[in-house]
Amino acid sequence: MPTANVLLEVQSGFRTKLTGDSTLMAIITGVFDEAPNIQPYPFISFGEKVKVPWSTFQKASWEVAIMLDIWAALDSGDTAMTVLAEVDRILHYQKLTMTSYDNALTENENTVTQEDETNQVRHVAIRFRTLNSLI
Repeated sequence: MPTANVLLEVQSGFRTKLTGDSTLMAIITGVFDEAPNIQPYPFISFGEKVKVPWSTFQKASWEVAIMLDIWAALDSGDTAMTVLAEVDRILHYQKLTMTSYDNALTENENTVTQEDETNQVRHVAIRFRTLNSLI
């Protein structure tokens, strides 16, 4: 059984790609595991993560689904959609760099936009699916 944590490595790969992109970082205020309560909008946070065995060719492999949450002020126009477009550009069908795993696929599996209960914040939830094999 592999000792490397594929969930942590996928999240780290996402964080590296997102924070390393100057266009995205000029639009948002940060990328967080848990954003501080007073974090200004817009920002991205990591949400739910799910791993499922995806072993192929007798190699330990995992399908990892990871949620990214975009948070933007509702009165900021299309900021949330602009951030979504940048996140898709950076991650959709782009290879992740990880220490212990080879990333075969990263794709935007689905996206849901909604307003929070205060009608002041737009929340965009993006579920990315990745396929990763132990090196």
